Amino acid sequence: MLQNFNELGLSEEYVQILEQQQITQPTPIQSQAIPALLQGHNIMGLAATGSGKTLAYGLPMLENVDAFSSETQALVLCPTRELANQVNTEIKKFTRVTNGLFTTPVYGGESIERQIKLLKQGSQIVIGTPGRIIDHLKRNTLKVENLKYIVLDEADEMLSMGFEEDIRLILDYVKSSPQIALFSATMSKQIRQISNQYLGKYELIEVAKSAANKPDITQHYLDVHPEDKSEVVLRLINFYGFERAIAFCNTKLGVDKLVQQLAEKGYMAEAIHGDMAQLQRTSVMRKFKNGQVPLLVATDVAARGIDVSNVEAVFNIDLPRDTEYYVHRIGRTGRAGRSGHSFALVMKSDSRQLRIIERFTGDEMTKEKIPSLQAIAYKHQSDFLQKLKEESAEEGSQQWASVVDQLEAEGFDPKQLLAYMIGKGMGSVPTSEDPLLDKMSRERERERGSFERGGDRRESRSRYESNDGGERRPGRGRPPGTGHGIARKDTEKMVKIRFNLGRNAQIRPSDLVGAIASEAKISGKRLGYIGIEEKFSFVDVPADLASAIVKAMAGNVVRGKKVKVEMA
Repeated sequence: MLQNFNELGLSEEYVQILEQQQITQPTPIQSQAIPALLQGHNIMGLAATGSGKTLAYGLPMLENVDAFSSETQALVLCPTRELANQVNTEIKKFTRVTNGLFTTPVYGGESIERQIKLLKQGSQIVIGTPGRIIDHLKRNTLKVENLKYIVLDEADEMLSMGFEEDIRLILDYVKSSPQIALFSATMSKQIRQISNQYLGKYELIEVAKSAANKPDITQHYLDVHPEDKSEVVLRLINFYGFERAIAFCNTKLGVDKLVQQLAEKGYMAEAIHGDMAQLQRTSVMRKFKNGQVPLLVATDVAARGIDVSNVEAVFNIDLPRDTEYYVHRIGRTGRAGRSGHSFALVMKSDSRQLRIIERFTGDEMTKEKIPSLQAIAYKHQSDFLQKLKEESAEEGSQQWASVVDQLEAEGFDPKQLLAYMIGKGMGSVPTSEDPLLDKMSRERERERGSFERGGDRRESRSRYESNDGGERRPGRGRPPGTGHGIARKDTEKMVKIRFNLGRNAQIRPSDLVGAIASEAKISGKRLGYIGIEEKFSFVDVPADLASAIVKAMAGNVVRGKKVKVEMA
């Protein structure tokens, strides 16, 4: 295998830009696709999401484009506007070394007039979604008479989204004989048909099944009941300490439901699905990439094209109906040389689909135990002590030694002080009571009783198990950071507070619950009725906390708009 980009036949200026980005060694798909494309071959590249496909086709494309001609010479088809934008951003990093070379992204949800203006000014490379590209072809604002290069990026996703007719229409529209590069994570009957019809003689480059090139993703599954899924996700996030993750649901309703359930538990997550306006989706993605939102909850279609390199985990809240979707989902983690985790939350009815997915991927998932509240607390304590040891060894900590000497001179016991500070940082350990796992234990007892009375003769196993990792210890309270609080009592006195935003600002109950829980530091379970009117909203809150909530929410932003909150 070629070891560096200098050996692939690329121009020196492009190699230098790669080195500036600290990209020195090509990925397997790059090392095979770049020479083939530079030699003028049509190719079909089979490689997993995140394997470096954009540079694999983008660099040869740039080598073949004539900057002295303003005509469109290259066309890149992408399944989503998010991916089109990402491809455009990646390629523009290399166009700065060539005067007069321009790229233009075109997709729905953005003013077509602005795109027409950019296309009229001249753009050698156009990157877009099939629907909007067809719009421009019909308006004659995109001219492809001299097209040299066509890319079908993530072709399997475009086909699964129903774009086959559009793709064929675009390929039939082009009367020249451009070089074609088709990239896909999986091989399907439709992919074969399109390749055979439009690529003619092509070179197949397949790296997705090579064990050496597989992303480092640990795949787990957990047995759950549907009503416990949000709780299980929270426990996994807290146990592993994930700071950025994506959860996938099969439906838009499922996405909104999970976001609301997490908000009620005091955990902030954002939804992204097809019912959201493009401005909303862009805002959510910006917050996710910037680390302002730790968990993105998405449908398969809405998540297509998401390229965030440091996603630590993927949660399959619902097992996908299409096995290929599973490959795309877990491909969002373990990118750019990092390791990642994927978790499938499996119900009894999902057993068959789980085995189908395992056969399709060739990987066996590891059964994971649901972390107990005690296990999470012990993990946090262990992490805290490790961090304390590391930071105490730093030179800067020595400046406080004199303060310890002074306290000791005043009669304080340094050992007692240290124990107090460690206790404050570590937090308490819950008792052995665990509502979720105790419920599952009772279920196991019922199953065992049924078995002993001559019921189901199959092996009876608990679907929920504790992974305490140690003996149970006495203590009260919940582990820090679990997002749980005191549930509202039915007899608790409630009052209404009024927000100045309503349906006209696309406010949802989960937005208000999440904002209040985050800013006022109370559990969403303590909130009562939420009413969304056209221009304002009401929330029932505990009377003793109302003033504090109003104060905490003053000047905050919900759905990108500053809110005013007052007693109703």
